[in-house]
Amino acid sequence: MRTIKNIFNKKTLIITTALIGFCCCVYFLLGFCANHFLTAQKIENITKQQTGLDLNIEGPKISTTLGLSLAISAKNISIDASDKRLFSANNIKFRVKLLPLIYKNLSIPYIEAQNININLH
Repeated sequence: MRTIKNIFNKKTLIITTALIGFCCCVYFLLGFCANHFLTAQKIENITKQQTGLDLNIEGPKISTTLGLSLAISAKNISIDASDKRLFSANNIKFRVKLLPLIYKNLSIPYIEAQNININLH
């Protein structure tokens, strides 16, 4: 009886470890795939379709972090509505938590940028 439990526990441990390893690989590959498939032009087009705002972004980079979030950075970014510039910044870096996105919530625990301009008119 004891050997059956030991065998079952070893199988469970091996399966659990393999599953966790697989999930970790998929999670870190997410950042690679995001950089490969989400080009600046695609991000700008998606933003235009979803919000109607013109997004201009230079050098976007997306990576995953250990805290289940995405780290996003760009050299220059600006957001325009018709003929008005709403927002611009240089060397922007921020993180987006992944779990709140499941519930359609956006959580940004960290943001850093230089030369920020915000027009609220």
